[in-house]
Amino acid sequence: MLNSPIGYQSSIVYSIGAEQNSLNLILLERIKEYFNGEGSISKSGNMYIYETRGMKKTFSTSSGFTHLLRPNKKFVPGIRYFSSSNSSLVKPIVLSLDENMGNLNPNWISGFSDAEASFIVTISKNSNLKSGWTVIPSFQIGLDAKDIRILENIQKFFGVGVINKRLSSNLVSYSVTKNHDLLKVIIPHFEKYSLISQKNADFYLFKSVVILCSQKEHLNKAGLNKIVAIRASMNRGLTDILKKEFPNIVPVNRPIMAKPDYLEPNGVSGFISGEGCFYISVYKSKTKLGYATALMFSVSQHMRDIQLIESLVTFFNCGQIKKDPRDLNSGVYINVTDFSNILKKVLPFFAQYPILGNKYLDYQSFVQVAKIIEEKGHLTQQGLDRINQIKSSMNSSRLNDK
Repeated sequence: MLNSPIGYQSSIVYSIGAEQNSLNLILLERIKEYFNGEGSISKSGNMYIYETRGMKKTFSTSSGFTHLLRPNKKFVPGIRYFSSSNSSLVKPIVLSLDENMGNLNPNWISGFSDAEASFIVTISKNSNLKSGWTVIPSFQIGLDAKDIRILENIQKFFGVGVINKRLSSNLVSYSVTKNHDLLKVIIPHFEKYSLISQKNADFYLFKSVVILCSQKEHLNKAGLNKIVAIRASMNRGLTDILKKEFPNIVPVNRPIMAKPDYLEPNGVSGFISGEGCFYISVYKSKTKLGYATALMFSVSQHMRDIQLIESLVTFFNCGQIKKDPRDLNSGVYINVTDFSNILKKVLPFFAQYPILGNKYLDYQSFVQVAKIIEEKGHLTQQGLDRINQIKSSMNSSRLNDK
């Protein structure tokens, strides 16, 4: 973990100190940016010191630093803050994952939805209806139960929908099925804060179904056939049952979404909170210790979104594009393995636009190892043992040792 910068507040000076290394300097620069460039960063012994006088922005010591630095502002993760009205150090206020989430940025929600959400049109038999079929459009996000706080905050943001916990598995889902809510809340959001992947095509097809349902077209045969034709071009197409029941349906043309010409930073953070991976690899080598350490930041997508992967390479100004060797027609990746790029480009971005949810813990582990490598600690047995300890505690998938 980054050595925790230590801060205190008085009526005159606000100060944060951190051990001298490039990662902590980046974090202090982000804090300075938040205060509109006020104050200065200096060196004192082996510490960096940020000080500002006559603060115009303050925080409540009773609620921690959360009200000062929210994720949709310039929140700096991984720092413990101390506060006291008489300038003496007191018990640290540690930001938890729940506090980290704060108020979700609308672009973050669209980015995360691009990674994890589905626009679904369910068509099922119903003998009680004249058409013989029920049509239910729904917007859904399904996650592991450990990330239920994300769904609760998304539900709070939209003000509609329900969260369901599946008793038979460790999964939770957020869904919006009321046509009014879809038409007045969900669709306007994604029209304003656009998706950046080819999932945007599913959204526009989904939108057309919701509009047809709002016009009661799903209750007659002609309207139902229109909906089935649209459904045939969404996601994985029609189910075997629908193909059998509607054999003469011609799928509508699926829109081809253009390569995004701009990636909004909060949207990228949301997307990577869903699709990104932070890997730590310890493998055998000819070094003195017999082992070497490598880091990799990676994002994967279906081949149809190779243009999005290309845009991410441009956005981060680093990384290589790789195709999945197991199936050249399905997967494509951006991999960032160069340590200098990770240190100077990847970590500073996520210091300003943090990963949210349980994956934030893996990111923190990633940052801890980055600091060890930067300080050459990975070349010592003690440092290598610490890296293996951090690696073993990560919750997400990791690279296998070579």
